[in-house]
Amino acid sequence: MTEELQQWCNDNSFDFKRFNSKGITLQQLRSAKGVTLSVLAEDLGLKSADRGRFLDAVKGLKDDNTSRPLPPEPQDENAGLYDDPEVVVKGADDEQADYNEFENGDEKEQKNVDDEAFMLRSNFSDDPEDQWDIVQFFDNNEKFKKFKPMLLLQMQIQNSTNYNGNGDGMGQDHNQQLDNLLDSMLGAGHHNDSSSDSDDDIYTLSQKQETRSFRDYISTGHMPSAPSLIYDRILSEYSFEDKQQVRRQETDEKAPFYAQLEYAQCSNLDSEREHFLSMSLQNNISASSEEYRRYKLNCVIVLETSSSMSAETDRQSIANQLVCAILDQLDDDDKFCLIAGSENCNIEHPLDDIKSTDCAALKKKILSFTASGGPFELDEGYNAALGQLQEYFDAQLMAATNADEDDEEENKDECVENRILIISDTLPNSDSSLMDLMQVYSDSDENKIYTSFISVSVQSPSHKLVNNVYKLRGCNFRQYVLEDGEDEDDDEKENKVLQQFKSDWKCIVNPIFFNISLTLKQCKIDTVYGYHNNMKKISKLNSSGNVKTMKTFFLDERMMQQDKSEVITVRLQPPEDETQAISLEYELHYEHRDGKVGELKQEMTLSIEKEKGVYDETDDAYFDSTGMRKRVLLIRYVEFLNDWLMRSEKNEQHHLNVEEEFKARFSSFLSYFEAEMKEVQDDQLQQEVAVLKQLIDFNENAAAQLRESSAT
Repeated sequence: MTEELQQWCNDNSFDFKRFNSKGITLQQLRSAKGVTLSVLAEDLGLKSADRGRFLDAVKGLKDDNTSRPLPPEPQDENAGLYDDPEVVVKGADDEQADYNEFENGDEKEQKNVDDEAFMLRSNFSDDPEDQWDIVQFFDNNEKFKKFKPMLLLQMQIQNSTNYNGNGDGMGQDHNQQLDNLLDSMLGAGHHNDSSSDSDDDIYTLSQKQETRSFRDYISTGHMPSAPSLIYDRILSEYSFEDKQQVRRQETDEKAPFYAQLEYAQCSNLDSEREHFLSMSLQNNISASSEEYRRYKLNCVIVLETSSSMSAETDRQSIANQLVCAILDQLDDDDKFCLIAGSENCNIEHPLDDIKSTDCAALKKKILSFTASGGPFELDEGYNAALGQLQEYFDAQLMAATNADEDDEEENKDECVENRILIISDTLPNSDSSLMDLMQVYSDSDENKIYTSFISVSVQSPSHKLVNNVYKLRGCNFRQYVLEDGEDEDDDEKENKVLQQFKSDWKCIVNPIFFNISLTLKQCKIDTVYGYHNNMKKISKLNSSGNVKTMKTFFLDERMMQQDKSEVITVRLQPPEDETQAISLEYELHYEHRDGKVGELKQEMTLSIEKEKGVYDETDDAYFDSTGMRKRVLLIRYVEFLNDWLMRSEKNEQHHLNVEEEFKARFSSFLSYFEAEMKEVQDDQLQQEVAVLKQLIDFNENAAAQLRESSAT
């Protein structure tokens, strides 16, 4: 691949060393478009004239890639030589043959072989019985399942010397350093996560998040930044709600989840036929439904009382009140346990039924806790919580052993959730052994234990920590801090935090679905618009069709609405025969909290539905809905602005610049934009018309005045 990149650079008179030092590959260039190319060009330090050549060269690369036949697979003359996986021991020079452990049976005990002579020979067998995954092998091994928690616990103890003493979860671990390196290479508009399953991220924006809009830059006489021209940012300002759902299936109304797809087919300004598809994961779940009421709860609280809880603001006071608020939310048949401390953790209230607990006396005790002592030992608190739950599991097992058949049948359908809630201003590192231990217990076959972090720290946690917590089954993270308010006293601030926590409570302790995934099959994608330019997510969609994954779906109305609004749009590769419609297949998987698995496989033909959708006979353009038409319009608008940004001559001050060539192109695009705006009937688009007119009327003197007025 490096040789191909070097050849491409030589053919187009680019500096290969500069491209290679940034880790750029031909595959990245082929899949990149719009803002991605803009950021790459800026990061490479290409001058204005070189940017145009760069765009044209990449376009030629893509055209060449679509027409290039696949190279023949290399023929291995030794293919088929090794038919079985085997461990080979190379014999001594005077021995007749090598020793094969898999062929010599019990005779292997008679062989006298030097340990250093062992060699693992690769398996080239294509036989199904020889295709196995070592990780899956151990994960499915019953003995290893029982041993793994003890192993991880010992690793946690042994690695305690490597644990960040502050445990605030805000330091950089090795993976985060790698992510920052990737971000610096790709530019602020991209976010990369070197950890697994990053498509399940709660946070998707780069740490160097752009706060100004592209309109702010232009209105102050400056060129917009590439991150300000990310598709998601601009499209998020508009509404795309439409009652027309041309592609909706009958099964969509019955299932808790369904895929909403919309299609468009139209010509661009160069008269090239284009096909667009938007996709989103939708749900039919009602937060008020009895079906999704929370399970009976074994609630174990780990409360920090170290001296750090008294720093800056009295975090101990708000933490104590949060514990009391939890007591108020529990039912009589729930169980409650409280563990509190700093360097040493004490069991202040063992796990017991709420109906057997003097809650008034317990609240009085909780409110008397003060912050003192050394640093909080998060691991010790977590292990103490596990100990309380394990005692409960053991008691349940003994009771089940001694119970008669009637009692067994009565308790058989009882559903209980086990949850540890850590209320603290101390957080673990994102890749600590504690996180591994949480994963073991949350994925356990029996007696799953979920964990919630309730942070009262005034500092924001690392995005990586929060993302990694949400990637664990049933686990979540919340932060509650006293916000500054000029007209509010401390009591009012605390009351606001408590009210927010109480409204969040059902969301925190009620996971109702797991392992949700939407995957697109048999679909050739040209360009992806979405994911905030997260290159890993875009790559997963391009390579495996992964549109959306969620480890846990909580009964959270706010998150449910946010998930519904996340729409990914792709430009599809046109079919070889334009008279034929594009066909695709998608799969939707999810797991109920009772363990039942739901699955939907749907084949679909993206045909033009003139009677159901929106068809423009004048332009021979089709859209499933007016919302889809507006989405395509804005995508082309953002692409056009990115093309201008890339080709424009740059200066160190990033002063606004519109060359005569682009003034003419902006005028042509404005005519198209205004015609489409009239069809979609959205007056908010007038703000984009104003931007286009400002760029068409650009002159340096006016831009200088804008810069001067904005500076003062």
